[in-house]
Amino acid sequence: MVWLRRGFAILTLLLIWQIVVWMNVIPPQYLPPVHTAALALSDMLKSGELLEAELVTIYRALAGLGLTLALALPLAGLSAICKPFQAALQPIAELVRPLPPAALVPITVFALGSNMKLYLLVVCLVAMWPTYLSAVAAFEGIEDVLRQTGRSFGCNRLQLLRDVLFPQALPAIFVGIRISASISLIAVVVAEMLGGHSGLGHLLFQKAFAVRVPDVFAITLICGLNGMVFNQGVNLVKNYVCGWHTQFRAEATA
Repeated sequence: MVWLRRGFAILTLLLIWQIVVWMNVIPPQYLPPVHTAALALSDMLKSGELLEAELVTIYRALAGLGLTLALALPLAGLSAICKPFQAALQPIAELVRPLPPAALVPITVFALGSNMKLYLLVVCLVAMWPTYLSAVAAFEGIEDVLRQTGRSFGCNRLQLLRDVLFPQALPAIFVGIRISASISLIAVVVAEMLGGHSGLGHLLFQKAFAVRVPDVFAITLICGLNGMVFNQGVNLVKNYVCGWHTQFRAEATA
């Protein structure tokens, strides 16, 4: 049912696109018909350049997201059990969090060069904060009675975090993970456009520079579909890991 709704939304968007073309609101050299973009997509798939770029971008985004979660979740857990650490990290988060990926790429290229390190660092710097902040907020929103119950059973800080706080906060943490997943894709494509030599971002920049407008629209559509797939993937993991939470809510509202 979810994929049917998403498919209907995509078809509606394509229909609006075609109607705008028919109305000649935008010159056809800047907004090609849907079938022209579809032919461009087919040609790039046949040549293999689109599939190669897609695999490279997805690999970089997944690697960056994995590193992001490996950093954000422990930092959030440490902030939950050590308030001075949270207070010390807060100014850094407020300073780095608003920075767009495009502003970080030149500095990263100068420091690390145009390699895998570039994408990992850019993704981490811009994508870790939604997960970190949602986790911190989830930990702070847990009722004190749960903390007191854990302490009454002799849990130390780490045990309390692992056995009580983290399972309780996990459904809310996935909200931040969904945002981080989308941002990781955006950051990788931007980094590929500005400092890369491969991937969807680089291919998009090449086609735009060559004024291959149908190709640009086709690649942009693929980037949007990647975001939908990443979002659905996070939802599947959430349903698998936090199925007990969904069942509990359903029973509570029954």
